[in-house]
Amino acid sequence: MTSHDIKKTLISSISEIDDAQFLSAIQTIVDSKLKSQTMRLTPAQHQEIIPSKKQIEAGLFITQTELDKEFDQWLSKR
Repeated sequence: MTSHDIKKTLISSISEIDDAQFLSAIQTIVDSKLKSQTMRLTPAQHQEIIPSKKQIEAGLFITQTELDKEFDQWLSKR
């Protein structure tokens, strides 16, 4: 059974359950898994991100589309 099939089965099964305590237990398991997949940054990494956020707020960035155009122009000159 693929993960997609398992998800479909779980969704169907969970929608049939009315036991709030049991559903809460399932929610705890799901939340735990999602939290473990969250990237944890060190204080130093947080400090490195601050200037980048300020640059974005100031409009000092380029979109992927703009970058692709610049890259294509650069390639065509080679």
